[in-house]
Amino acid sequence: QVFEELQQEFEFTEFEQTSRSVQSSEGEGERGARFHLAPDVKTYTALISACATAGRWRDATDYFVNMKERGSVQPNRYTYNALISAYEKSAQLERAMALLDEMTQLGA
Repeated sequence: QVFEELQQEFEFTEFEQTSRSVQSSEGEGERGARFHLAPDVKTYTALISACATAGRWRDATDYFVNMKERGSVQPNRYTYNALISAYEKSAQLERAMALLDEMTQLGA
């Protein structure tokens, strides 16, 4: 259940956290402040690793592809290793070898 909640959180392109300021002494009332947080390489790597642990290699692949398509976040060697681990745990050895080749070619 926790994994499904995390998955729903990461389906958005931006994360919002809304906070309210306390009422000022002058009685201005409540004001909302929004913060937009985009996932970084560590976020994606952690999510892909969680998918690997859960045996969900397809979901891990989807997150990896999404990360690369966004362009603003590129996978590093830890991200590649997390996806290779997902493939290995799910007996997707051809996929793992292809990803290892890609990783080596890119120097990640």
